[in-house]
Amino acid sequence: MLTTLNAKTSLILSIPGPLLVWVSIFIFAASNSIVVLLVDTGAAHQIEGRNPISFCNLLFVGNLCASVTLAVLFHKSWSFEVLRTLTTVDWINLINLSILSGAFAPTLFFMALESTSVTNVLLMGRIEPPLFLLLSTILFKVKVGRWEVVGTAITVIGAVAIFWLQVRFDPMAFGKGEVYAALAAIALVVAALLGGKFLKRVPLGVFIVIRTGIGTVFFFFVVLYLFDAEHFQDVFSPFLWQWMLVYGAVIVVAGQVSWFKGIATTSPAQISLANSFTPVAGVLVAIALLGETPNTAVVIGGGIIVIGIAVAQLGPVLERRATVGQIRSTGGTLELEGGVNFKGV
Repeated sequence: MLTTLNAKTSLILSIPGPLLVWVSIFIFAASNSIVVLLVDTGAAHQIEGRNPISFCNLLFVGNLCASVTLAVLFHKSWSFEVLRTLTTVDWINLINLSILSGAFAPTLFFMALESTSVTNVLLMGRIEPPLFLLLSTILFKVKVGRWEVVGTAITVIGAVAIFWLQVRFDPMAFGKGEVYAALAAIALVVAALLGGKFLKRVPLGVFIVIRTGIGTVFFFFVVLYLFDAEHFQDVFSPFLWQWMLVYGAVIVVAGQVSWFKGIATTSPAQISLANSFTPVAGVLVAIALLGETPNTAVVIGGGIIVIGIAVAQLGPVLERRATVGQIRSTGGTLELEGGVNFKGV
């Protein structure tokens, strides 16, 4: 198993960074629809009236599978020489931020998917880039190109237009699902910014495994506290596990490995462009997998978002001043987390 995983990892590492970023973006965009599709599949194969692939079972078992796989992939980061360089403060910050981004935010996203459409959850996530851009500039003094600012602003206008048009024709279109998605997006931005500040010395392999593992454990005890042990009575269902092994390996592991390895050798401008395409890719996947039909509001707003993406991409090219820069530290990768919302975990 280790040999197979290492071979697959080597294959991923041989792919150019920008292409890896785009691959991860499409995987993350598809994760929302796949979650809903899996829950619907479980509903069609109930066990004594219970859905074996409930949102709770999916999040817990999917993360558990991903934790084991990620631990194998990043086992070299867990050497004694590496771990002893981390201080008590590093571990405290790592645990706290892992709970925020690995448990709290994904739980809110799952709650949002239970209450509203995939399209609305994706579009609410558009508050991440401008919020992340604003706070990065204020807190980290990050220099941002004007075309990136303009393009991001246009994509936000597109997302706002969609909700404004939807609420205008249907006052009940904005509900608790959208609120959950917004809170989850804010939590990820906060975690990314704090991670960039406090986890610069933490190796990527340690961070990603701890985040997934702690998120799994934390979520398990939260469910036990809010409900009871019977809520997980179908957690050992073979039907659940056969789907979760695929979900954990493809959506969680392949997505996250592609993302982290891709942003290590990709310029911030290219990453920003790929991030901006997330809602469009997500809506297309929702149409293909779930049959969600975009209404007039989505078509108009989506068109504005596409324009914003084009501006952010073509502006620097036309001026021949494309942003040049490499993000190579773990701190940099954590800061860039704010650009993409739900990552499958």
